[in-house]
Amino acid sequence: MKSNVRTSHMFNRLLLSPPNKNLYRLFLLRSIAIILQCPLFFLVYSFIEQDIPWAELIAVVVGLAIINIMTWYRLHQNWPVTNLEFFLQLLVDVLALTALLYFSGGSTNPFISFYLLPLIIAATILPWRYTWLIAAISIACYTILLFEYVPLPHDHSDDHSAHLMEFNLHVSGMWFTFVLSTVLIAWFIVRMSHSIRQRDKELAEAREQALCNEQIIALGTLAAGAAHELGTPLSTMAVIAGELQQEFPENSEYQKNIYTLRDQITHCKHILTQLLANAGQARTENASTQSVDVF
Repeated sequence: MKSNVRTSHMFNRLLLSPPNKNLYRLFLLRSIAIILQCPLFFLVYSFIEQDIPWAELIAVVVGLAIINIMTWYRLHQNWPVTNLEFFLQLLVDVLALTALLYFSGGSTNPFISFYLLPLIIAATILPWRYTWLIAAISIACYTILLFEYVPLPHDHSDDHSAHLMEFNLHVSGMWFTFVLSTVLIAWFIVRMSHSIRQRDKELAEAREQALCNEQIIALGTLAAGAAHELGTPLSTMAVIAGELQQEFPENSEYQKNIYTLRDQITHCKHILTQLLANAGQARTENASTQSVDVF
């Protein structure tokens, strides 16, 4: 029972960490993309009646959905998300987008602007090396799609209305791409930026706590050193005061002063003992004897 509670607590702590939060948001973003593609495919298939390779497109979406399910399973594991893992997740999205665009018009597809989404996400949370690598791969994929792709069917007749309809569809696709990209970037980047600021705040608090602990340790070490240094002269003073008290037993005023002096020395020793105890040490001056077998 305690083990399950500890495991659940560890998972919640990892899920709430900024890297795991970012991967969880990427999982949500990919889920939104998969969900939106299904009605879009249905709309194109039912009403626009474009003759495109549906089997290949559906296979890419199914593969992306399987990877997303694996990502959900990975989020429930008790280890943190690394920069390399997040980069590979973005790389999967870039390659999946390239495959979808390849079978649906390549660079002529209005959804080509979606290449900017993984790049913006990488630039927000990943080191510059990973960001430039994503940028280079995106540029390479875009360049390939300029020359290699399955073209969308066009109406080759001289019907002006048909050409106007194709143009309107292309413009509508560009508008939809812009709106969706704007909403996703605004939501995703704002949340990621909040996670980064939260991480910086936690790091600053941890650094401040570490500095405070160092000061406390230094103060304790100083107190322990001072107690050890003062212990010897106080012991010497106690011995001399005891001898002086024995030399003049008939002088009551003198005995009273010596008693006051010894009382103050004892009080100082008690203070030093408390200082050492607070520092995690102990004085052996007032230790009692004990037989070896009992010890």
